[in-house]
Amino acid sequence: GWNNANVSVQLAATDGGSGVKQITYSASGAQTIAQTTVSGASTSVSITTEGTTTISYFATDNANNVETTKTVTVKLDKTAPGAPTGLTLTTATDSGSSNSDGITSNTAPTFTGSAEANSTISLFNGATQVGTGTTNGTGTFTVTISPALAQGSYSITAKATDAAGNTSAASTAKSLVIDTAASIISMGQITGSTSNGNGTINGTINEFATYTYVICAGAATSCTTPAASGSGSSAATTPFGWSIGYNLA
Repeated sequence: GWNNANVSVQLAATDGGSGVKQITYSASGAQTIAQTTVSGASTSVSITTEGTTTISYFATDNANNVETTKTVTVKLDKTAPGAPTGLTLTTATDSGSSNSDGITSNTAPTFTGSAEANSTISLFNGATQVGTGTTNGTGTFTVTISPALAQGSYSITAKATDAAGNTSAASTAKSLVIDTAASIISMGQITGSTSNGNGTINGTINEFATYTYVICAGAATSCTTPAASGSGSSAATTPFGWSIGYNLA
């Protein structure tokens, strides 16, 4: 497999007859080493160049019998991948008012993005891992949060780990809001003049939300043709306030 630190390859030989005279080795590929002969029954070869290096070696005994050449392959990768990019919720699991606002009712949403091809992707909320997956051959990943998260706000980042175990820096954080509960609206008293049909209705919503409304004239219990209707959004205060002005004159 791949290594993420310099490798020292130990070469050793035994001989039951005249004894080992010397070991001869060379290297080709990412790191080249000219044929080198070392006296004795053991030696070491240091591989420090990233990539794939093949070491060829054989032993010679004191009777000058030469062993068949053997090879060993060393793979070295000391460089961490770049941080993942484009981290975002998939449109299928972003259920907010737009499919790119990072708001969802899905407690196990799916993120997509790009990173080094064939790397392992880990999703984090702060320092806590909340999902893992892999990139394909072109570097695209799709990772689902697991286990599911509770309702609340999160800051999600991704890291990539290559086959050698090098881990990237964290991606740019993506805001995630999981909201599984319906908004609760409370309505206050009507203020203003009731003689000319003008007034204001005030109330609160327990969270930032958009709303629609209809106002029915008279004491009717049903409202097929409302006297007034519209929509709005609650203000960014706690509790979130809303106010509707109307004119029924």
